[in-house]
Amino acid sequence: MDKVIDIIRERTSVRSFTGERLGASEHARVERIIADAGAGPFGGRPRFRLETASSEERAEERPIGAYGMIRKAPAFIVGAIKKGEFANEDYGFVLERIILEITALGLGTCWLGGTFNRGESARRIGLGEDEMIPAVTPVGRKPAVPSFRSRLVRSAVRADRRKPRATLFFDEAWDTPLFVDSGSPWDEALECLHLAPSASNKQPWRLVRTLSGGPSFHLYLHEDSSYNSAYGDVKLQDVDMGIAMAHFELACRQLDLPGAWTRLPQPPVPALPPIRYIATWR
Repeated sequence: MDKVIDIIRERTSVRSFTGERLGASEHARVERIIADAGAGPFGGRPRFRLETASSEERAEERPIGAYGMIRKAPAFIVGAIKKGEFANEDYGFVLERIILEITALGLGTCWLGGTFNRGESARRIGLGEDEMIPAVTPVGRKPAVPSFRSRLVRSAVRADRRKPRATLFFDEAWDTPLFVDSGSPWDEALECLHLAPSASNKQPWRLVRTLSGGPSFHLYLHEDSSYNSAYGDVKLQDVDMGIAMAHFELACRQLDLPGAWTRLPQPPVPALPPIRYIATWR
């Protein structure tokens, strides 16, 4: 994906749309993006459908049962993945790549992990007994000026407020904040991770760099266990980790930085609950 760093920096969640349907060429391009989505870093391969909202659904502001949080969206992407270890991370990784490619087309999206009707979405995609739907996203044209309601929701979820990087990224140990040269390639990759969207903007990722044998970046989840268990097999904060992994990997690829995601047998930097090891970039 060309200029993915610019796309990551520019993208915001869109909750109010113009209501205009996707053109035939746009619809085809989104479907091609979905078809080419591939697998996540742990091997899970979600399946997705582009669902068009009826005129009645758009008028009632309840397409895919979005509970009034989304206005005038002409289409939604609904996805499913087989339940299993790291399925949520794989789903987040793949859907975020799709969302960024759709953003590059000039269309708006919004992660919905809790405020959508899972029963209606399950019907639309033909959900199997061994599958789950971690999240969906609307797709459509965004208005030139965000609506008052969109601004109000962004303020309510504190969408524009980010935790300081010094509280999220660490060097060798948990008591040493990570600082890299401003404007360096690694600084840009870390900033792309920092900008990843997350459920309720909790920003649950933690990253520890180690230098022995070359720089490695170890990704952990700082879990809010009650929040993360609200939807059974769907773990929204695990989905967030997949989104963060996608941002970091895509930025590293654009910047020609070496590495790939792998899961080590033992966490390289020990951690106690609520912090849980996810994967390592090396």
